[in-house]
Amino acid sequence: MAFSALAIVLVITQYLIFVLLTARARVRYSIKAPATVGHPVFERTYRVQMNTLELLIIVVPGIWLMGLFVDPYWLSPLLGVLFAVARLIYCVTYIRNPTSRGFGVAMSFLVAGLFIVCSAYGAIAEILYSLNH
Repeated sequence: MAFSALAIVLVITQYLIFVLLTARARVRYSIKAPATVGHPVFERTYRVQMNTLELLIIVVPGIWLMGLFVDPYWLSPLLGVLFAVARLIYCVTYIRNPTSRGFGVAMSFLVAGLFIVCSAYGAIAEILYSLNH
């Protein structure tokens, strides 16, 4: 599970970087807390942070469950890295031009969906195996 754990560390670290980018934008554009609106670049940076947070509730347990029930050595970690790449693409494109974020969004949701489907498949297969043996 160490590779899967490292994938979790990667996506959590990336999220922390997004938090820091938001804090930097807050200072740069003089957006005083608790405000979440103001300069458009700040708002887009904040949305990247929050949209990523919304997906982490699926992805972090997904990496763990898929590592536990499917493959902890390459598939689960690889999808974790793919998610981080998708969020990086999303971050860069959304902050520059929100209408160009589609690929990063689609890739992120595809990976999140794969975590759900593969984890469910692995858990069901484990249950069925244990019932037959």
